[in-house]
Amino acid sequence: KNRAPLDADKLVDRALAFWGNPTVSAATRRSLNRFAKDALGTAKSTWKQQQYPVLTENALRHLIAASPDLQTS
Repeated sequence: KNRAPLDADKLVDRALAFWGNPTVSAATRRSLNRFAKDALGTAKSTWKQQQYPVLTENALRHLIAASPDLQTS
């Protein structure tokens, strides 16, 4: 099973891999990590720990696609 991990850094890595590992700036990477950590930080109950990583990874994919780094490449 390819379950999304409850780990912000790994989710960012997976979301970047979805897009073929594009080069993003350090500032973009920090913003993505901060978003993921904030989103996962509210996952206190079991169901949230199961669902939030999936939702967060999907949101990260969208944020990466809309990031200035991909808009200029």
